[in-house]
Amino acid sequence: MVRGPPIHLGSVHIGRGLRAVVDDGVLTGPRGQRYDGLLGTALLARYDALIDVPNGRIRLYRPGRAGPVPGTGAPIPLVEGAGGLIVFRAVADGPTVGQRAEVIVILDTGAPYTIVNGTAAEALGLASTEPEFVLASRGAGEARVPATQAVLGGLTLGEAEFGPMDAVVADLPAFRYLGLADRPVIMLGTPTLQQCAALVSRAREEVSFCRIPVPAGGQSQTAP
Repeated sequence: MVRGPPIHLGSVHIGRGLRAVVDDGVLTGPRGQRYDGLLGTALLARYDALIDVPNGRIRLYRPGRAGPVPGTGAPIPLVEGAGGLIVFRAVADGPTVGQRAEVIVILDTGAPYTIVNGTAAEALGLASTEPEFVLASRGAGEARVPATQAVLGGLTLGEAEFGPMDAVVADLPAFRYLGLADRPVIMLGTPTLQQCAALVSRAREEVSFCRIPVPAGGQSQTAP
């Protein structure tokens, strides 16, 4: 840990504070993209944050002051005791019509994949579509876990309904650390955020998503 310089996010000024220094590999994207740093949940917890990837923007509001954002649906309560992570409940669909299960969702804005743990995969009847491979799970460090590919039948986040989506089935160490190893868990990352804006309010302990997801690369219906 080092005491780093101030950070400016548009008109928002964040003073000097402790910063974690990590290996450069952690700041390399799945396609070789290079990044200068990561903004964690500790920062987002200070604000209401609209993460709108389809429209290419992040907007920070004073805590609890975001108000209804046009285009977003009803708020979903966050799960208590999640250690500062964005965790909530949702409904997922398996490949068979009518095969549904309530799941615990972790929203990780830096995750390049949709990741389903083994318990959720079993509850939803997910079958592997490819041979097993090794997934490098990166955070402050790196863990390598066995994984397979599968296809979720769909996912409902509040009013937002997603169709079939590619997923990776893997039991990440983070699920165990959070005490969720035996619960059906899905980690959502950039594939979902590319289709749907998310408004996170730690002050109100809730998250809202767009009402109508759009194809990756399209524009969402949230107001500018």
